[in-house]
Amino acid sequence: MIRLRSLREERKINQQKIAMDLQISQASVSKYEVGSAEPDIGTIIKLSEYFHVSTDYFLGVSETKIPLQKSDLSDAEIKHLVTYRALTKAQKERVSAYIQGILDEQES
Repeated sequence: MIRLRSLREERKINQQKIAMDLQISQASVSKYEVGSAEPDIGTIIKLSEYFHVSTDYFLGVSETKIPLQKSDLSDAEIKHLVTYRALTKAQKERVSAYIQGILDEQES
């Protein structure tokens, strides 16, 4: 797994501890870390919950460790977020600059 080793090292735990806590073999944990085996969906979920990160972060799909909960956002906010995520880096920079300009106007 892309982030299994780094998450494990952040928490300063060894493979055996993870294996015992999740009732999987230490050999499986080792194989996941080096990429010679991939966990099933259930194990991915268990590992993500164990490390308190999203499955997307765990798999290397996202840089956001803990995603926003849908209940934290209005429908309009969700729509804006989905649209924002589809933008290029340059477009995101323009949006950020625009938002900062609006905030600066409010302060003056």
